[in-house]
Amino acid sequence: MRIVIIGGGHFPLINIIFSILEKNPSDQIFVLDNNLNNLSSELKDNHRIIFWQGTANDQTLLKNLLSNAQVLINMTGAETVENYISAVSNIFNCAKDSNIEQIINISSSKVYGNLDNPPFTEESPTKPTDLKGVMDTLGEQLAYYYSNKYSLPIVMLRIFNLYGPYQPINSTIPFLITTALKNKPLQLWENGEHAENLLFVEDLAEAIQKILKVKFDSLRGEVVNIGNIGIIPIDRIANIILSKLNKPQSLITYENNNKKDSFLSVPSIMKAKILLSWTPKIKIEEGLEKTINWYIQKRDWWDSKE
Repeated sequence: MRIVIIGGGHFPLINIIFSILEKNPSDQIFVLDNNLNNLSSELKDNHRIIFWQGTANDQTLLKNLLSNAQVLINMTGAETVENYISAVSNIFNCAKDSNIEQIINISSSKVYGNLDNPPFTEESPTKPTDLKGVMDTLGEQLAYYYSNKYSLPIVMLRIFNLYGPYQPINSTIPFLITTALKNKPLQLWENGEHAENLLFVEDLAEAIQKILKVKFDSLRGEVVNIGNIGIIPIDRIANIILSKLNKPQSLITYENNNKKDSFLSVPSIMKAKILLSWTPKIKIEEGLEKTINWYIQKRDWWDSKE
């Protein structure tokens, strides 16, 4: 099977690629992204992966990529709404003229904005409050249009709060891990009781595996939350990280002037359970341990990002 992945940066893209390589040994992967720097030699030298540098605004490139593809995973992003709409429209226009069998359109929980009364179902209103949420909402609307108008086989995944290997170090989990590895204070917001809702990236990869295996007609035009229903206070996360690194708890400090937004985005995943037979498997301590070990082993990678 030929799988085309568009965009995604390095996180969570690399984790998804490794999952496909491991669990789909006969599949060929084609990746289109405008930034292919800093990819590991393990990926660059893999004969089952072909990297194309470019953007989804190049229709000729898209047509060539999709001409013989069976699966498209759309993770494209853009810096402006105009570029994003152009890119996504090009992707779906080219897809409708191909023989694509499955399209997985990656969206995010940002579409919900700052709604009250979680958990959010797929029927909850979409009221994005930042640019990422606006673009994801527009992408979903385009996906709905092409699914209904041209019967494109599209399923939309709304992804919640990922963490894991290759995540940029300015995100919460890698920031805490790398700060602790440098024996610097872990500054938490106010009293550290702010809660996080976290999904280990391997669970996202597993959800995609489920989609690749199911009869796709049952997913056409559906939107599905992919997230973790559990929450954990940030000071508990910090304590787990320090414990696994054998670092003193005294490294935790509290910053009253850097208050974190108290909004918490928690999904209902009932639809994922029914349509995909999917639930997250990786508990927070296991996911943190895997992530910590990765950042220990890849210190050269994240040191170069600072």
